[in-house]
Amino acid sequence: MNGAFTIETDLSLLQRFAKSGDHAAFAEIIRRYAGMVFATCHRVLRDAARAEDAAQETFYRLMRRPEAVSHSLGAWLHTAATNLAVDSLRSESARQRREHEYAAEIAQAHADAIHEVSHWSELSPKIDQAMAELPESDRLLLIAHFLQGRPQNELAAEAEVSNATMSRRVRDAAGALQQKLRGSGLSLSPLALIGLLHDHGMQAIPVSLSTELGKMTLLSGIRAVLRTGIISTHPPIAWTAAAVLLISLTFGAVTAWLGNHGSQSAGNPVSFTIQNPANR
Repeated sequence: MNGAFTIETDLSLLQRFAKSGDHAAFAEIIRRYAGMVFATCHRVLRDAARAEDAAQETFYRLMRRPEAVSHSLGAWLHTAATNLAVDSLRSESARQRREHEYAAEIAQAHADAIHEVSHWSELSPKIDQAMAELPESDRLLLIAHFLQGRPQNELAAEAEVSNATMSRRVRDAAGALQQKLRGSGLSLSPLALIGLLHDHGMQAIPVSLSTELGKMTLLSGIRAVLRTGIISTHPPIAWTAAAVLLISLTFGAVTAWLGNHGSQSAGNPVSFTIQNPANR
């Protein structure tokens, strides 16, 4: 398996969705990346409700313009989520004032000494913006390993290199990220950075976000029915398909809520599943 395999799989899903509105393809994209997108937004915004809004907007923009992705879907989603979250911060004047105050404090801290990071809460607001400034090869590797949770041996097999080589590449990419963070006034060792990313890079998505993304998946199918021209040539077929999708939307949302509510009450992390109406 070579390194282009996963990228091509993502692109083929996007192509299926863009050409025919295949909502199952869009559902698979959400399954793969919803956790990463929500965690990215949450790290920047530090607020779960606002992070949900930014995550939904990220996938909505992908649904509206799937052709915007030409290379790596994971990198595109990470960049879009980071930008949306940062824009959300800047839209509030109070937040802007706090940012100016914080910038002044950082400038003063640089005059004295680099701040030594010891907790994730200090690192979290800066990690995604620093990652976005890295070379693409380092950024893609960090996203795949720490944000998507893919193990090093799997990445090594995909890139057709040894596990030792992949481990070195991960360390080098983490070292490059550490230098970017140091430039922002945050100091920590590459080993400490790797530990914090391992512990906090992934995050379970809330039930409400899971439900809303399920609705968006089925909405994408309805949009495709209305967009493909079937409605003008075969109105009964088009409206029947739209009705089936709407019924599936209601049933799927209730099923997802009940399933996730049950898993939360048992103390398990939220899982994200979308059922294909044809298989019910």
